[in-house]
Amino acid sequence: MAFVSFVGRVLFTSVFILSAWQESCLVAEKKVRKFCCTFSCFHSSDSKRL
Repeated sequence: MAFVSFVGRVLFTSVFILSAWQESCLVAEKKVRKFCCTFSCFHSSDSKRL
């Protein structure tokens, strides 16, 4: 019975942990895209000056 209770608790918390991990990955991906777009804009504007 204790094992079933432990497994239930692990499964219950894993839902929240996976949700938080997915959200942090999405936030990190948006920051990387923003940085890459900003960098490519600066890079393309520098090449136009040459």
